[in-house]
This record gives sequence, C-alpha cells and structure tokens, in this order.
Amino acid sequence: GVQTSDDHYEFDVIVYATGFDAFTGAFDRIDIRGVDGQSLRDKWSEGPVTYLGLLVHGFPNLVMISGPQTAATNFPRGA
Repeated sequence: GVQTSDDHYEFDVIVYATGFDAFTGAFDRIDIRGVDGQSLRDKWSEGPVTYLGLLVHGFPNLVMISGPQTAATNFPRGA
C-alpha cells in the first residue's frame, strides 16, 4: 500500500511512472532538425502539433509511426 501523512491506502498494484511521457515520447529528447535547421524541440515548445500523428510541418523526412495526436486505438494488429 501507500502511506501518506493522512492515511494508508491499500492497492493490488502500484505503477511508478515518474518521467513517463506518453505524448511526445523520446522525440523531444533527440536533436531532430528540419527545414532551415529548426529543431523539433523548439517547434514543439508550446506542445506538439502533427498531421494525423504522422508528419510535422517543416520536417519533410520525419515520418512517425505512432507520434503525438495519433489515434492510438486504431492500429491494426499483426499475428
């Protein structure tokens, strides 16, 4: 369980997600440069904007399989 200053809470499972980033993943930790040398980190400084979670304006050679703003539940599964 978890003990706080106010109470004790029982759990079957505790998931530690410190630093977990489900939105941008590692894309903002890699020095990815687009047109005119703009960094993806700077481009997304106010939050990521993509086209269908696949493409970013100004980064013509960057194609993401499962980037930010992707419909995460709409992936085909292979056997």
